Amino acid sequence: MTGAHRHVLVVAAVLLAATACGGGGAGGSSHAVSTAAPGGSTAPASTESPVCPNPEGQSCLGKLDAGTYTTKVFDPAITYAVPAGWWNYEDTPGNFLLVPPYGDLPGVNAGTSDYIGIYASVVAEAYSCSGQDQATGVLWKPGTIAHYIADRHGLATTTPRPVRVGGLKGVVLDIRLRHGAGLHCPGYAPRYYPIIVGVGRTGLDHGVIPHMVMRLYLLQQSGSILAVEVDDISDGGHLSRLSQIVHGISFAQA
Repeated sequence: MTGAHRHVLVVAAVLLAATACGGGGAGGSSHAVSTAAPGGSTAPASTESPVCPNPEGQSCLGKLDAGTYTTKVFDPAITYAVPAGWWNYEDTPGNFLLVPPYGDLPGVNAGTSDYIGIYASVVAEAYSCSGQDQATGVLWKPGTIAHYIADRHGLATTTPRPVRVGGLKGVVLDIRLRHGAGLHCPGYAPRYYPIIVGVGRTGLDHGVIPHMVMRLYLLQQSGSILAVEVDDISDGGHLSRLSQIVHGISFAQA
């Protein structure tokens, strides 16, 4: 699989040409979907479930009208608001994907599209082309993982800082690939630096490539690290706009 990311399905036998095709058939409870625009009136929810345009996206909604929505399968449930034209391409137990109107699903994996991904359980990834190796000796804590990433040779990052997103506490940092750094892995972009890998119900292997900025929120959620990943392929020009969506989400509390 080419591009910025390689993604591992938890139960499907194929690899999705998109960003985080994880999850199994079992998952969280169903949640209602509101079609109200932020600040506007609420329209009656449709009784028909939309067809997910991504074969591995499970309960995804596809193209979205302006409004507020809640995931059906992802655990913990996510409530989020978007303007018109955004796409929801994944809603599985461990992977959730939003793509802005100017992006597309093939571009997520190819490293040519911005996106927002939310992943229920991640750990730091080892510096290798395997796509499966966890970094050894890194505790499963947001601050520990963030500082491990910030200290890696070949990466340029902001200083990890405390953050709260959707009711969960953690840290956030921006990650760039330094000039000339990165691995030359078959099936990846010419230069690729692995950052996080999914565990449990989350299937993914994500890193950075040239001209990409990854804004990574690492949040403590029960006994796992929940990641909110904002990928901007324009050297950071869209980060502020994309992050507005992130700071409008909320997670269901156990």
